[in-house]
Amino acid sequence: MPQIAVFIDNMTMNPHLACEHGLSMGIILDSGELWIWDTGQTGLFMGNAMAMGIHPGRATGVVLSHGHYDHTGGLNRLWEQADFQGPIYGHPMIFARRFASHGETPPRAIGLRTNAPRRLTKQFISVENRMELAPGLTMYTNITRQPGHYEPIQGFYLDQEATQPDTIPDDACLVLESPNGPILVLGCCHSGLANTCEHIAECHGIDRFHSLIGGLHLGRASDEAIEETCRTIKRFGFESVFAGHCTGETALPSLQKSLPDIVHPMGSGLFVKL
Repeated sequence: MPQIAVFIDNMTMNPHLACEHGLSMGIILDSGELWIWDTGQTGLFMGNAMAMGIHPGRATGVVLSHGHYDHTGGLNRLWEQADFQGPIYGHPMIFARRFASHGETPPRAIGLRTNAPRRLTKQFISVENRMELAPGLTMYTNITRQPGHYEPIQGFYLDQEATQPDTIPDDACLVLESPNGPILVLGCCHSGLANTCEHIAECHGIDRFHSLIGGLHLGRASDEAIEETCRTIKRFGFESVFAGHCTGETALPSLQKSLPDIVHPMGSGLFVKL
């Protein structure tokens, strides 16, 4: 049975583990292979992973959910401390200059921050649309966005003048097969959960998921967007949802209130067998 360890998140479930505004997880397949999903903001995920008994340096590969600093910043530490030389998967847009403005002037830079761009380029494997990373583990990018569905891309730009909106096409997810059913692994879900689930359902040939783990980016979402997320969770039959990172301090309690037996918080140190 596959296992998922949350190396770093905005909150911690273990007082002995660090937390930061960022996300990193370890996915352990039945074969024993370790895959790293995002690397957090600073590299703190490395120490947490070691404390959880998992050595990031032995990972088969690293998968980046998108090109924001709080998901990619730990690459530097992974190279420095573990000399990681394996493949790093992501959509080619992760290299784009990225900015965010939610009232800030000027917009702040939020893109990929690496001390070794040539090394990243050498190890990088581009994923556009779909790629099977290992038996039972598939990556999806370029998620189709349907009109009317919530997608948290407001306030993101490709230029510091905030004239070129960023639709974040590199937003990726993983589908992890388990005996209980497919598990949906998210980064920030900038495509929106409804769009993501519908895209996976069509491309992967499924209509139900067993579990979800990751960020839902509902921090600035409207009540309607939160309600749409609840409807999507019900529609696709999720039995458990572990939501954290960018889900939002207000949205998470709302989801838990609507779906108390399904939605659970996540944080650094969470270890689940799904």
